[in-house]
Amino acid sequence: MRILRRSLGALLALAAVLYGGDDAYVRLRMRHAKPGDPFESLTRTRVLAIPQKNGRYDYQIDRTQPTEQLTCVHSLFPHFGDRPCWYLKPRLNEPLRVGRRTRRPDAGQDSFKVDGGTKRIRL
Repeated sequence: MRILRRSLGALLALAAVLYGGDDAYVRLRMRHAKPGDPFESLTRTRVLAIPQKNGRYDYQIDRTQPTEQLTCVHSLFPHFGDRPCWYLKPRLNEPLRVGRRTRRPDAGQDSFKVDGGTKRIRL
């Protein structure tokens, strides 16, 4: 148990030192800023993924806001409310899901019990 506590404490201390160093490095680069360093502005086309009844998705460009400006930070961790560029860039062109499809607890059942027997329904 003592080894577990010490290793957990060492892991938390390492994470705090990494984040603190990353934050200090970002703040230092903010003072001597160059274009695109430490922040970068990315533009993407907003593609909406709309779920259909058959389980497939219909893709459409957002009519209300067709393009979107995103800001990322060149660092290991998120800073100042911006995601790291290494995380954001690969996901930049992923479609935005609209209306999550959640599975009902009774999904997949096509019958239910009623007084006097079983009633079948069409889903």
